[in-house]
Parts: sequence; C-alpha cells; structure tokens
Amino acid sequence: MPSVDEHLTQARTNEAFVDFLLQAQKPDLCAWAVAGLCYSVVHYGRAYLISHRGPVITSHTAFESQFLRVAQDRVLFGHYRRLKDESTRARYDCVPYTGTAVSDLRRN
Repeated sequence: MPSVDEHLTQARTNEAFVDFLLQAQKPDLCAWAVAGLCYSVVHYGRAYLISHRGPVITSHTAFESQFLRVAQDRVLFGHYRRLKDESTRARYDCVPYTGTAVSDLRRN
C-alpha cells in the first residue's frame, strides 16, 4: 500500500501534468487535464484516509464510501464527485473542455 507521502507526491505530479497540459494551450488536451485533476484529488483523498487509519482502498467505490465515512464532509465529497463525473464525461463522452473550464474545475 502506498504511503501518505507517496500519494501526496503522486497528487502533486498529477497537478504538474495538468499545468503542463494547460500551458500547451491545445484544446484537445484539456480533457486529459480534467482527468489529471480527478486523479490528483483521488490521491489527496487516499493520503487523507491513510493518515486517519482508513482501510486499504482498491476501487473508486471503496474510496467514495470510506471517504464519506472518515471525513464526514459531504461538501468536499461533492467537489470530488463533480471532478469524477467531469473526468468520465471527458474520457468516455468526448465532451470538449477549454483551459478556462479546467481552471474553473480546479478552483471549485
């Protein structure tokens, strides 16, 4: 199981990847930036769960239920779900995104 530090490092790496994609200023890369944001949030969330002695997480469903149980923060969970849903739309539904839209998702 990755450590808290390993999850934090991966989350930051994913965020750097998002920055790289946005700096390229190519709209066709923005969907991957949305996915990168989602995965950075998942790694931050897993780091949080580990630091609170949560169980080993093996799926998105397990992450969601454990995060809600441990964090008890439905607002924060809502932000995660929005990113997850947008990431799914970007990857599977071919929804186009702009750099501005990605930045808005990051802030909210």
